[in-house]
Amino acid sequence: MDYNQAQYYPPPPQGAHAMGYMGKAYGVGPTGFQSGRVDPYYIPAPSAGHKYVPPTYNPTAATGGYDPGLGGRGPPPVDHSEKFSKGNRFNDFWAAILYLIDLGAFIALAVIGIRNYAVTPKSGAPLYTSPTQPGYGGYPSKATGTPTFDEQAIIMFLFVALVGFVLTVIYFIYANRFPRQFIKTTFALSIIVYFGIVIFYFVYQYWSAAVIFLVFAILYACCWFWWQDRIAFASVMLETVTSIIKRHPGTVAIGIAALLLQTAFSVLWTFTVVGCYQVYYEGSQGSNAKLNIIMIFLVFTYYWTTQVIAYTIHTTIAGVFATYYFLSGTGQEPKNTTCASLKRATTTSFGSICYGALLIAAFNLFRYFLSMAQQQTDNPICAFILCCVQCCAIQIQALMEYFNYYAYTQVAIYGKDFCTAARDTWTIIKDRGIEALINDNLTGNVIFIGSLLIGMITALVGYVYLVITRPAYNSTGDMTVIVVFLSFIIGTSMFYTVGTVIQSGVATTFVCLAEDPTALQRTKPELFERIRQTWPRVVQGV
Repeated sequence: MDYNQAQYYPPPPQGAHAMGYMGKAYGVGPTGFQSGRVDPYYIPAPSAGHKYVPPTYNPTAATGGYDPGLGGRGPPPVDHSEKFSKGNRFNDFWAAILYLIDLGAFIALAVIGIRNYAVTPKSGAPLYTSPTQPGYGGYPSKATGTPTFDEQAIIMFLFVALVGFVLTVIYFIYANRFPRQFIKTTFALSIIVYFGIVIFYFVYQYWSAAVIFLVFAILYACCWFWWQDRIAFASVMLETVTSIIKRHPGTVAIGIAALLLQTAFSVLWTFTVVGCYQVYYEGSQGSNAKLNIIMIFLVFTYYWTTQVIAYTIHTTIAGVFATYYFLSGTGQEPKNTTCASLKRATTTSFGSICYGALLIAAFNLFRYFLSMAQQQTDNPICAFILCCVQCCAIQIQALMEYFNYYAYTQVAIYGKDFCTAARDTWTIIKDRGIEALINDNLTGNVIFIGSLLIGMITALVGYVYLVITRPAYNSTGDMTVIVVFLSFIIGTSMFYTVGTVIQSGVATTFVCLAEDPTALQRTKPELFERIRQTWPRVVQGV
């Protein structure tokens, strides 16, 4: 029998046919099929004397990898545009309506609170009724001689943000060129950081935290040896994702816009909380029932809105990477991929985003009540039980957020409703969960160490700026610590903005590979072969 390329490299078994596939390389017959069942995808392996010939893929992208010369036996071209056209239907519309109602109520409270922010509260004396009064608006005032930021500080923080962004770009350029070295180096540095935390806790005699971190540090150090064979695949993923970001810089712009939006909302929420407290506080003798209800509502709204912002950006970025994966080189890719993906995330998929964010927000509110109960209890047994419940709740929330992260890639790719996306994500996690976790951890180290590095450099830039310019607001040196801390926060925030894009890209590419590896084989055969060499299991669809 002549084992030509089409026979020797059949399409991988999918769905029910994959049940017996044991992860062997192409050309090796699958084992474990049910007795008496004939698999149409199975072709016997060549005889022992047959000489293996490496595969050669059709370099022409016009036919999507389909070679008519093989008698029609090669993989036919597939129209993947239907994956994104399914999103024309509005999913989980009720969740979007519920969120808009919640947001409308928050805006009403924000108007009431901010309008009364400088008005006399019900408890008595006027509070900050004039910009000339000390501490107007809750901020230090020049009228009292108290140090406060001025225009020079704004210029300095803008300069620090620019430095952080430039360093972030340089960092990821080198990460793209030397991905394997970056992953290994950041992995080692992460282990050092964990052991540094352990030493810190032992020095300050915080024994329980020291023992817990020591256990995790030792396990993570062992992972250095256990995960060596996974570094090659993570390196290809990191290189691929950073290359796609260079091709679609709009993803970074979306990340920066999300950072600004989140910051603006946090500031607005803070002023709203203070204003509503002034308006609805009835004094120590009053019931303050209305105030308590409003504060619970504001806390819930903060959790829900921050999750909606984060998931909207993640879904947008996931849509960009999925579009590149399935449509790049086929002539079906939209002109402005980022805008098209943002439109889907804020319209047809917005209800699904609000649904998943609602679950996380509700769980966060539950943890908020647990924290309040811990602070108010004087019973040591109750305090211990609440502490245990809180620890379990933290782990459950982390799992929920990790699960949602992958579920929204399904929403971005296929336009699924949240429940369907969650069910399909569970199938992927059961089949590839450990591999996804290891891959995320290895690429996450690059982001974690990078954020610390960029944060420390921008903090140093802020300090040097103070030393050189000697601004009036820091004449006594009291503002140095604040400036250095804020510079560190700005640097890490700028880095995490790009890091979030990379994490979304890695998760999306992993899901695409797990569900439809042949799409990459058709459109980008060279990249598929590199991934297949580092992760042979890629030939198996979930």
